[in-house]
Amino acid sequence: MGKGLPKMDTFGSADPYLIFLREIKLKQGGHKWVPIHRTEKALNTRNPIWKSITLGVDELCGNNYGNRIRVDCFDWDRGSKDDFIGSFDTDLSAIIGDITSQMLDKRSKNRGTVTISSGKIERKFSFYDYVRGLTRLKFSLAIDFTESNGKQDNPSSRHFIDESGKIANIYQKIMTLIKDTIAIFDPTNSVRAFGFGAKLKPTETMTPIFNFHQKGELYNGINNVLDAYLNWSQTVTLAGPTNHAPVINKANELADKHKDGSLYIVIIIITDDCPHDIAETKGAIAKAATLPVSIIFVGVGENDFQGMDEVIRPTGTVARDVVTFVRIEDHLDQQKMFISESQCRHAIFSKIPDQLVSWMNLKDIKPQADSSIASAIQCTEQLSIS
Repeated sequence: MGKGLPKMDTFGSADPYLIFLREIKLKQGGHKWVPIHRTEKALNTRNPIWKSITLGVDELCGNNYGNRIRVDCFDWDRGSKDDFIGSFDTDLSAIIGDITSQMLDKRSKNRGTVTISSGKIERKFSFYDYVRGLTRLKFSLAIDFTESNGKQDNPSSRHFIDESGKIANIYQKIMTLIKDTIAIFDPTNSVRAFGFGAKLKPTETMTPIFNFHQKGELYNGINNVLDAYLNWSQTVTLAGPTNHAPVINKANELADKHKDGSLYIVIIIITDDCPHDIAETKGAIAKAATLPVSIIFVGVGENDFQGMDEVIRPTGTVARDVVTFVRIEDHLDQQKMFISESQCRHAIFSKIPDQLVSWMNLKDIKPQADSSIASAIQCTEQLSIS
């Protein structure tokens, strides 16, 4: 906050903002000041109150608490160059806590004071710190067997199996696309696989969700899931409705047993439609946001999936963002081949690191490590001030 700033406008007061600058020492001698952060402008006031900010300690002072930091104050002008009000020098050691500094202009004239309060250092760990530790990612895959995919014996069906094995359907293509990335995230390459929206033989009973592995065990890699899919895709009766909540709840049940940071669950739902159980799915997503879970919806077919916006948009009551949605049709050319496999994989998996870290931060969980790798875990620091 500022106090007693000079009047800068003929018909007003002042519209001040601050710029934080880092001192960079030059090899040839001397130094230069590099802008790091600019606050919002406070309109028409000589006693401004700016919003709280968070700055990276490395970016601000190179992790050296004694390095000089300069704070410049300017008056914003709509139609001309902003006017310099004054500045002061400090360092991170002084900022931690509450400080009030007098600003001086270029003629060393007093131009009011700026108070920096509630300064504190927060340590921030990265995704790689957690996975280098004892946190493990586990993937579950859920396949849509609803009747909107088309009957399996029809070549236009999304579950049609080419007997020659030369042409893959869209579900096979996606599983093939993601298998190597899953193996990178989880070196054990153990995958759970489910189907939903089908009637199972011989009873033809509608089953909201069923395990590909009849003993409930994990598959060693997506290749084994693909083999199991060949069997299930030809033996189930496609039905409906398209309910996603049971699938998400299955991931939530597992995650609820591992809230200590040791396990993080990623459920990938490959589906040809928006959920019909919208309220239940949104409730399951809200629950997942409180657990170590990420949810990836992969939409297949020509459906525009406009209804997904309502489902995946976080609300004020959701603890964190846990959902990714990728419409595969946007990544295919006219021959239904991937335009760029790497870009599609990036769209599917790119949010996982931030989502995992957001869970750890929500629960204040630090990376767990044994002594052999503890030295490799290094956190970054952030300065929070107001």
